[in-house]
Amino acid sequence: MKLGFIGCGVISTAHLEGLQQLKNEGKKTFDITAVCDLRQDRAEAFAVEVKSRLGKRPEVYTDYRRMLEEGRLDAVSVLVAKIRR
Repeated sequence: MKLGFIGCGVISTAHLEGLQQLKNEGKKTFDITAVCDLRQDRAEAFAVEVKSRLGKRPEVYTDYRRMLEEGRLDAVSVLVAKIRR
């Protein structure tokens, strides 16, 4: 399954840890192939972390619509929070 992440903040790392645990248990039925965040630097840093933990660097996007159009994804995790002001 080709999986994308929308949002690369704090909670995304927790989700990545869960996926890494599945991989370590031999239950890897997924590849994170795309990540998206409004902040390019955060998306890039998360892509590096994905490669470090799972072995493959995903494509990086700053526009989720473009990721959905181009990414050929099977599923997406939406990991965003409402900004309170």
